[in-house]
Amino acid sequence: MRFPCRSHGGALFRRRDLRAAIVVAGLLAPVADAAALWKDKVEVFVSETITHDDNVFRLSDGVDSAAAIGSSSKGDTYTTTSLGFRFDVPVSRQRFLGELKWDDTHYDHFT
Repeated sequence: MRFPCRSHGGALFRRRDLRAAIVVAGLLAPVADAAALWKDKVEVFVSETITHDDNVFRLSDGVDSAAAIGSSSKGDTYTTTSLGFRFDVPVSRQRFLGELKWDDTHYDHFT
């Protein structure tokens, strides 16, 4: 059975199924103590955010969205996956702070 998809063929449904499975596994997993890296000076993180925006392009109500963006709908739902680490390293009287973060955003309708 084939499901219609607006873009990327069936990849969108597979990605949603995988993300849903990860969320369910995370909710059912037992809570464990956090692992401290480098004497609790480094924090590693992963997050997934699902957002719906009614007006992605911030078009005013007077603008014809079909003419401006090629779609009658101004809204879209998008997911953002973030992966990265933060560090807080005190050295003598100084403190070195930093963060490296990678974000990947996928829209359901718009590209």
